[in-house]
Amino acid sequence: MFLVTVRRDGPQWDHQRPIEGQDAFADHVAFLTDLLESGLIVLGGPLEDDRVIYVVSAESAQEVRAAFARDPWEGPLVRLEAVEPWTVRLDATRRY
Repeated sequence: MFLVTVRRDGPQWDHQRPIEGQDAFADHVAFLTDLLESGLIVLGGPLEDDRVIYVVSAESAQEVRAAFARDPWEGPLVRLEAVEPWTVRLDATRRY
């Protein structure tokens, strides 16, 4: 099952610094790399505002919330705002 997550900047996000300059950046990257390699994160990236969207493959929203709770940035630098089921109706990689 696919789900879509929405994350936003947390209260300690420093808008004067680039993402690479935020505290514990290397730890956050290592965390996301683990989620990519495990297959949990399928796609992800920022929108024009302070939101970041991830498409994830998981059995439940609880599984996703538990995974993202382990992010060293969760809370102070980012916060998980939503986890929503996503029904894929169009997929150019599949033949119907």
